[in-house]
Amino acid sequence: MDLASFVAVSGRVWARDYKQGDFFQSQMLLLQYVSGLTSQDCVYEGRDYKQGDFFRPVYNPCLNCSCVEGRVHCSPVRCIDPEQLPCPRPVKPHNSCCLTCPGCDYEDREYSYGEEWLSEADPCQRCQCLDGAVSCVPREHCKHQCTHGLIRAGTCCSPCTDCIFEGTVYKNQLKFAVFGEICRECECRDGNILCQKVPMCPRLPCSKPLPLTNRCCPVCMGCRDSSGVERVEGSHWTDDTDPCLSCHCVDGEEWCEPTACPVKCKYPEPVPGECCPRCTGCLYKGRKYNPGEVVVVDDPCSACACIAGDIVCEKQVCSPPPCVNPVRLPGRCCPSCRTCTYQGQVYHNGTSFIAPRNTCLNCTCLEGTVDCRRLDGLCRVKCPHPRRVPGQCCPVCDGCNYKRRAYTNGQQFSVVDQPCEICTCKNGHVTCKTKGCDPAPCSNPRKYPGECCMLCPKPCTYKGATYDDGESFKPEDVDKCTECLCLRGNVTCMPKTCEPSPCRHPHKPRDECCPLCEDCLYHTNVYNNGQTFTAPFDQCQTCLCELGTVTCKPVICPHTNCATPRHVPGQCCPVCASGECHYRGHRYDDGEAFTNECEDCRCEGGDVHCKVRACQPPSCKHPVLDRCCPRCHDCNYRNKLYRYNEKFVSPDDICQNCQCQAGTVTCHPQPCPPLNCRTPQKVPGSCCPVCQPEGCQYLGRRYFDGEMFASLEDECEDCRCEAGEVHCKVRSCQPHSCKHPTRDRCCPRCHDCDYRNKLYRHNEKFVSPDDVCQNCQCRAGTVTCHPQPCPPLNCRTPQKVPGSCCPVCQPEGCQYLGRRYFDGEKFASLENECEDCRCEAGEVHCKVRSCQPHSCKHPTRDRCCPRCHDCDYRSKLYRHNEKFVSPDDVCQNCQCQAGTVTCHPQPCPPLNCRTPQKVPGSCCPVCQPEGCQYLGRRYFDGEKFASLENECEDCRCEAGGHGDLSPPALSTPQLSPPQKVPGSCCPVCQPEGCQYLGRRYFDGESLRLWRTSARIVAVRREVHCKVLPSCHDCDYRNKLYRHNEKFVSPDDVCQNCQCLAGTVTCHPQPCPPLNCRTPQKVPGSCCPVCQPEGCQYLGRRYFDGEKFASLENECEDCRCEAGEVHCKVRSCQPHSCKHPTRDRCCPRCHDCDYRNKLYRHNEKFVSPDDVCQNCQCLAGTVTCHPQPCPPLNCRTPQKVPGSCCPVCQPEGCQYLGRRYFDGEMFASLENECEDCRCEAGEVHCKVRSCQPHSCKHPTRDRCCPRCHDCDYRNKLYRHNEKFVSPDDVCQNCQCLAGTVTCHPQPCPPLNCRTPEKVPGSCCPVCQPEGCQYLGRRYFDGEMFASLENECEDCRCEAGEVHCKVRSCQPHSCKHPTRDRCCPRCHDCDYRNKLYKHNEKFVSPDDVCQNCQCRRGTVTCRPTQCHTPICRTPRRVPGKCCPVCDRKGCEYNGRYYDDGQVFSPPEQMCDDCLCKDSQVKCSPRRCPPAMCDYPIQTECCLQCTGEYCLQCTGECCLQCTGCQYKGLSYSNQEIFYSPDNACEECTCAEGFVSCHPRPCYDVPCLHPAKNPGECCPSCLNCFYMGELHTDKSRFTSPANPCVTCTCQAGTVVCERLECPPPVCSHPAEGECCPTCDGCLYSSQRYRDGQHFLNVLDVCEECACRHGNVTCWKRECTPVTCSHPVEGNCCPECTDCLYSGQRMSSGSQFTDKTNKCQICECQVSVIPVSVFLKCVEQKKQNT
Repeated sequence: MDLASFVAVSGRVWARDYKQGDFFQSQMLLLQYVSGLTSQDCVYEGRDYKQGDFFRPVYNPCLNCSCVEGRVHCSPVRCIDPEQLPCPRPVKPHNSCCLTCPGCDYEDREYSYGEEWLSEADPCQRCQCLDGAVSCVPREHCKHQCTHGLIRAGTCCSPCTDCIFEGTVYKNQLKFAVFGEICRECECRDGNILCQKVPMCPRLPCSKPLPLTNRCCPVCMGCRDSSGVERVEGSHWTDDTDPCLSCHCVDGEEWCEPTACPVKCKYPEPVPGECCPRCTGCLYKGRKYNPGEVVVVDDPCSACACIAGDIVCEKQVCSPPPCVNPVRLPGRCCPSCRTCTYQGQVYHNGTSFIAPRNTCLNCTCLEGTVDCRRLDGLCRVKCPHPRRVPGQCCPVCDGCNYKRRAYTNGQQFSVVDQPCEICTCKNGHVTCKTKGCDPAPCSNPRKYPGECCMLCPKPCTYKGATYDDGESFKPEDVDKCTECLCLRGNVTCMPKTCEPSPCRHPHKPRDECCPLCEDCLYHTNVYNNGQTFTAPFDQCQTCLCELGTVTCKPVICPHTNCATPRHVPGQCCPVCASGECHYRGHRYDDGEAFTNECEDCRCEGGDVHCKVRACQPPSCKHPVLDRCCPRCHDCNYRNKLYRYNEKFVSPDDICQNCQCQAGTVTCHPQPCPPLNCRTPQKVPGSCCPVCQPEGCQYLGRRYFDGEMFASLEDECEDCRCEAGEVHCKVRSCQPHSCKHPTRDRCCPRCHDCDYRNKLYRHNEKFVSPDDVCQNCQCRAGTVTCHPQPCPPLNCRTPQKVPGSCCPVCQPEGCQYLGRRYFDGEKFASLENECEDCRCEAGEVHCKVRSCQPHSCKHPTRDRCCPRCHDCDYRSKLYRHNEKFVSPDDVCQNCQCQAGTVTCHPQPCPPLNCRTPQKVPGSCCPVCQPEGCQYLGRRYFDGEKFASLENECEDCRCEAGGHGDLSPPALSTPQLSPPQKVPGSCCPVCQPEGCQYLGRRYFDGESLRLWRTSARIVAVRREVHCKVLPSCHDCDYRNKLYRHNEKFVSPDDVCQNCQCLAGTVTCHPQPCPPLNCRTPQKVPGSCCPVCQPEGCQYLGRRYFDGEKFASLENECEDCRCEAGEVHCKVRSCQPHSCKHPTRDRCCPRCHDCDYRNKLYRHNEKFVSPDDVCQNCQCLAGTVTCHPQPCPPLNCRTPQKVPGSCCPVCQPEGCQYLGRRYFDGEMFASLENECEDCRCEAGEVHCKVRSCQPHSCKHPTRDRCCPRCHDCDYRNKLYRHNEKFVSPDDVCQNCQCLAGTVTCHPQPCPPLNCRTPEKVPGSCCPVCQPEGCQYLGRRYFDGEMFASLENECEDCRCEAGEVHCKVRSCQPHSCKHPTRDRCCPRCHDCDYRNKLYKHNEKFVSPDDVCQNCQCRRGTVTCRPTQCHTPICRTPRRVPGKCCPVCDRKGCEYNGRYYDDGQVFSPPEQMCDDCLCKDSQVKCSPRRCPPAMCDYPIQTECCLQCTGEYCLQCTGECCLQCTGCQYKGLSYSNQEIFYSPDNACEECTCAEGFVSCHPRPCYDVPCLHPAKNPGECCPSCLNCFYMGELHTDKSRFTSPANPCVTCTCQAGTVVCERLECPPPVCSHPAEGECCPTCDGCLYSSQRYRDGQHFLNVLDVCEECACRHGNVTCWKRECTPVTCSHPVEGNCCPECTDCLYSGQRMSSGSQFTDKTNKCQICECQVSVIPVSVFLKCVEQKKQNT
């Protein structure tokens, strides 16, 4: 194939796969073709292929290609017709051309479509690949089914004969014991394992029998007493050392208790030598008291004495404190008040506050009593109508409050009741004048609402029609739902107002204006009333349309018991694919029955159906469920478990005492003591009422009957308590004669002075608040003022100090930028560091600092003066002795020395060529390769070519002489003076000639224009043109080329073209060979080139040795060396300041960078490290000085966080959020067993000491053991309480004074033949005869409700159950509903619809019947119609009453004439028009309101019964309230802004004024700011960074063992009380002991962990739920013949021979045969020890 053919074929292939004319791809194919011509291999798409390779192209997988003799041949791939493929859905794989059947990837292998194989994981499964998915089915069907059948190798089914269980094979019918469960026996029966327990073990007298590893039943373990005598379990004896101790053996332990003494007193006195104490004196807390002696107790309210062994006390009665939370101080009996409650707020003692509801009350809390005095008497108002300011006591005169409305200063307004008056508010004064009305220019003027004067009616013109004033009409060009009204010449049209629909999804029919609640519009679909449909957005939602409202509920799907239920398209619920069932992890065949706990189940068609197993009905009321059936022993009462015979308080009523007996709880009322008062009161949380003191309860205080007191709400009222009621009246005042009286609570008083809203005492002198030069004095309620005298001054220029009256002498000197300098002092300028300043006569004079003269030429500046060290040359800095190339001339080498730069010419090396050339950017000329440079092109030496200037000339390059190529027609150029060439070192001679269009031509040179047939001749620097005859040039691609001109093709840079006689021919351009390793392709060039060596850095290229600035860090300089770039940080001048800023790269001493923050020069600030340090930035250095603090007058000043100076805090201690007085004692909040004391501001705590105890099972009374109740087996029992032992139900125990004693429980004789043992009970019982029905037992003759049909009653008779339908009582109603079994006469079932009792409705059969449902019977009455006024009324379909057809309108039972405008009484806010027997109503047009926020009041009806009487209220916007931001407020109402809860607003007659809401101190320690609120309140608590709701309990973040409670904004913490653990060896939890592990012998073990007993290494123990069980270790049989006795078991480490222990490897002589030598040997595998004895060789005698 030649080149042209290959290009043609390639072009066709290209046209299929690539864009037509893609130049780069065409070039690539051409290069591939050219490359293929050089060898037998092929290069295609950038890849190499060997001779004979077959492949598919990457960019076109639909071609099959091959490499043949260096050429690539391709043909299209033939695909199989998709319809002929065996799969229904073929796919097209990635990088493939044809559709194929999908395969499968299964178990790390690939399978083709339709392939079958056996699963590697389960060879009994046969799998097949279909449509990319793998489906597996059992290889064969098994005939037998069993649970533990043995499957032989090579088979898939078990014959169900032998069994495999826990990895062991058992023969059929073989019985065996399970490993580790010696009390369980199992049997293999037909492939199933059946296990059962061995016969029950006999009952043992011990509660903790010892289990043995080789026996099924445990045994009792005896004990050893203190004398070392072995005792049998359950034996009793008297202690040898103490005859007062009675001991017995229980659970292998010796239990000794004091001998029971018949003592009837509580604190008997012990008698020496006797076991039992006597009730003569008292022993209390380790101290003896004689009879009648006073006993000191902890309760300060009790006076006690010792009487006959008992301590008798009398309680001191305290009167009720006047506060909610009184405080009981240590050592005092009665509580005292530390807080006051006033108007719902709590205040601490001594706190003064403003009353929340009355800002004119200043109150003080004094030990629970609030003392208030009024402040409004101090107000002085000089205007009659001052404005009230919310949150302020005194009104102000900058506005007006007139007739209960607020107006701003200068506002004009009209009063509501006098609309014809115009009033003006000015400085609290209101002046009004009457409006003037002109006479109306008509005969029938009207008074319009909201207008003051009579106005003439104006007709309206609308769409060419005229309408009367007040007429309503309906335009024809708009829809029928629009109505218009003519009112005084203006037409107002608006859509018909639709009432809000009572339904959620109303539908608007086409012929209606408003949506109706009949059908439903739901998700753009219309559904009929009563229609049930599937939700359009969810097929698992069922919806119902009822009267315009759609309600949806999810579809409840039945439970599927199969493993893989499938979803059927169009169905919501999944279904099972086959008949098998999967239930709780097990598979059951169709029809198989099985048991599930308390249910009998059966698998039917993939679903499991279960029913509860029948139980005997319990004979008790509150049985406990024992697995499946109820049991009458303990009680389940109110979802709480109570033990048999347990007594408790009823959870429903604290006044009921209850007891559980045999599954039934019986309750009896708690008796209350008699009271001697007339009106006993019930105390919350208490059962019995108590006597409260008589009198009156008023605002949290109690007063005696007849007592007079000041009102707590208005201090100007006196109150009196009379017969339980409080009556108050206003106190009268005396007239006063002073000018500035104060208010003594209610009345003015001429003693102190209220002057400019400030209080001054009598005879007090002060400076006038209006003029600091006036001295005033208060005397008897009147203030008098006089000018203040000033003392003489001795200075020349006294100055006036702001805030002072008299001028003062200032110290001499100068004030400059916040600093003071003495007169004559010199200092450096703070604004310019190069200036020096001087203070002279109070003024500062600055001048520039002088510098020393310098001798260098290029100095740098050292702050202010030049410095001759480095060089500043051409605006660039060079270091001392640094050498560099001159930036002005690359041929000059320069050097910086002592501030002066000197430059010298750069020497150039000699060259060996005739014509060296200058390279741009280089200093010295270089030798170029030989040849000729001609008009911008280079020719080889000897090369011939056509002249580019004259097509009739031929040129030749000889010996590099380009001067020989000049045309002979041009004369030799004359040279001009030498000129400097940019980028060249030396000047050159420029020839004379012309500059034309950017080119230079010699004098006389001719050239040709490309676009014209003209020749240009250069003569003496001028260009002359003349037209030439046309030649055979070429116009190629809109560009002119000369005859014989060669050029590069504008379409392809790799094509060289030539113009010959008007024709252009092109040939490929050959590329020269390259000698570099990595030639690179240059954009716009055809052949690759060798790039010059250097460095590539961030997209730029640099020459080797070139220096440049870093592009990544402007403070680094870089250099290219041997292809690598090396960068280093630029050096900076040293600086003398401490906190400089960075000026790009180097530090600068002007501003300050201090603690990562920027401060300006001369800026002063507080140190960020210490608020007590004041700092200033000066020239890059920050200096700080301590801040002075004022002296304090308290003993222990305290440091406040965020403040520098300490302050005086109130005396006392702050401890866990509470404050205590100095010396106060209190209980610790962190450890209840510690007592704390506040001493000198610090809290000291110590652990409370405990008395020794003598009982065995004491309880802990918070901190100390107490011998009263008993803590037995981790459970609490009360004193004298009897109970069943938790270890043995046959032991009855009793708690006596902290010691528990137990005795065996006797069993009564039984009269039945087969008494039965009840689990959990000690004695056997007789089971009653009766019937077994649905799993329950009933007595003979017992009647009960059927469990299968709730409408049947059953009876047990002679062992059989007979049931019959329950009879119903006859009913007397006509439309009863059904209540389960019988009809019920309450609601009504009428026409298959349910109506509630007393519900009224229209009869569904007759619209003229009104019906009502009452007690199951529907009664209907005819509808009462008003008598029509017309003669021939007509009936309207769907309506009951007839209507009139004549002109006129009947509206709501009233008749109106045609054209009449009226306002119906029911719609006073509408104007209605009767027109053509139709009434059209529209809202009344209202005048504009004279306020900013008018309110729309509703037109309300006053109704009595079912008939409306009259309409009241306003129809239009009124200024009687405020409509503000969508909400309505009444006049003078104070409210919070809807947009900002922190703004408090006041509504004043349509005007709203808002101001920031003040926040007051709250009387709690941890107030919280709730979401949406502005101020913190005591509703919730904010404690340690977390928000807690009121009364919520939480764990303290600081201590998980402390529980805290949020109580009205204060967090109260107490240590967590741990319940007694229910296990014997609880482990230590985070706070309380826990049964999740065990603590045994000071070691902690996990739950379920096995361990060796540290007390006896021969025992192995286990921790289970906090209880430790130990047993003897089982010894493994030894394999040696002479083992030794180890720690627990025999060991094969040494040899035991003839009673002696021999170490391994030792040799000895046999004692029985001295002729034998024996050796103890130990073998390695298996481990064994044996003796090896050999006879000794007889020694030669």
